[in-house]
Amino acid sequence: WLLEELRTRDSHKWSGTNTHPVYHTNKLGNVINAFAHFVYMQSMSEIVLADIQTSTFRKKDILFDMMLHTTNGDGGIGDHGPSGI
Repeated sequence: WLLEELRTRDSHKWSGTNTHPVYHTNKLGNVINAFAHFVYMQSMSEIVLADIQTSTFRKKDILFDMMLHTTNGDGGIGDHGPSGI
């Protein structure tokens, strides 16, 4: 909520609730996918980031509005548990 009034209204959706596209030719998309993969590996396959979006703020791309899927399903609204992973 701290960013909401400051960010541009344009946003880019990099993944959906249950979709994780691959970005072969987009550097930022590849970095975001690498970050999501890092979280998955560091959590020992217990957390998957989903619904990843960015918005521009002072010429920087800011991640916002992410959700996650967890093995026990307690990651908040939209956590689909093991089926989301």
